[in-house]
Amino acid sequence: MPKEELANIIASHRKKKRYHRLKNGQLLYIDTHELDELGNMMDQYHILPKDISEDGTIDLNLNRAHQMDLATQDFQYVQVNREESFKDVLDHLKNYTS
Repeated sequence: MPKEELANIIASHRKKKRYHRLKNGQLLYIDTHELDELGNMMDQYHILPKDISEDGTIDLNLNRAHQMDLATQDFQYVQVNREESFKDVLDHLKNYTS
């Protein structure tokens, strides 16, 4: 799905609309728990639709990424996959000794 279309869906959801008309004319039901959780996550971590790449990945700074990592156990619908480099950084931070 193009990033612009995703941004329009998220904007419609934030306006508490139940449906969104896609560019191809189809109606999409958007009053869902999945979009509620996605919207809450985006608000909490200050993620804008433009921050989401075409493949669905989001680049976050280390502080926000660490906060999100701690909160992912509370996500029921949003799937969070971490790159190996991110896991390595978090492991380094968790096992840091001065």
